[in-house]
Amino acid sequence: MYVELSAIEKVYRMSERVEVPALRGIDLSVEKGEFVALVGPSGCGKTTLLSVLGLLTWPTAGTYCLDGCDTRSVSRREQAGLRSELIGFIFQSYNLLARETAWRNVMFPLTFRSQTRGTRKRTAMEALDAVGLADRADHYPSQLSGGEQQRVAVARALVNRPRLLIADEPTGNLDSHTGKEILELIIRLAGEYGTSIVMATHDLTVARRAGRIVSMADGGVVPSEANG
Repeated sequence: MYVELSAIEKVYRMSERVEVPALRGIDLSVEKGEFVALVGPSGCGKTTLLSVLGLLTWPTAGTYCLDGCDTRSVSRREQAGLRSELIGFIFQSYNLLARETAWRNVMFPLTFRSQTRGTRKRTAMEALDAVGLADRADHYPSQLSGGEQQRVAVARALVNRPRLLIADEPTGNLDSHTGKEILELIIRLAGEYGTSIVMATHDLTVARRAGRIVSMADGGVVPSEANG
């Protein structure tokens, strides 16, 4: 298994007397190259689970092994290194840097690589070309449509060819036609790179494109189902 979660709990402490459980005993495994869709009502824990998978949130209890590494056994700094090297992120709201051009946004995850700036730029341009936006490389987010901004976000997420792609409602702000194009782009590029995908979505049409659907409710998961 590339991703292995066992008995993951996440509790948010609001005060000395108030605790809010967000995840309850999550067991989840993801194979290399697998596409898993997380579905469930708002507040069921999907985003919190994605944050744990993306090493953005530290679980209260349980174990998380990523690419054979028990993430509890490494420091926060080492976790940041794993996140930078192994994980890509796509968000509903694009999360692009407004004052940076498309190619600079895509190049951002490469900042800490021991490469020349010219090499990093070429890699970013190749990623933009892969999503069909090489001719928009010098445009700022405000000069791009929603679909183009999300294409830039896809290029940024995959520029490192990560092992795991975390996607939180990546088509949520797009019309159905553009959303379908973005989904197909994500699936195609992740397939080329052998990247595993864990995607949260409210759209069952999107979820049905996954190899497996995992339903969540009240911070837990219900038995998953294979697609197709």
